[in-house]
Amino acid sequence: SINLNKVSSSVKSIVIFLNSYRGHDFDSIPYANIRLLEGDAIRTKSAFANFNLASDPKFKDKVSMVMARIDRAGQG
Repeated sequence: SINLNKVSSSVKSIVIFLNSYRGHDFDSIPYANIRLLEGDAIRTKSAFANFNLASDPKFKDKVSMVMARIDRAGQG
């Protein structure tokens, strides 16, 4: 969970990544599904991304991935 309003103005980018700690390929982890959501603990406003790692062949033999990069726009 990231509260962007509390991130220091000196931070220009945030990178969210997923790593298989034990080195398992993502396609070998049953029901592996990752979602990036906007909202709070009570309500989801929208979904930025949805990755079904277990059933998508492009994740075969992968053990890490960059899921998102959030860049600060404007003067902050």
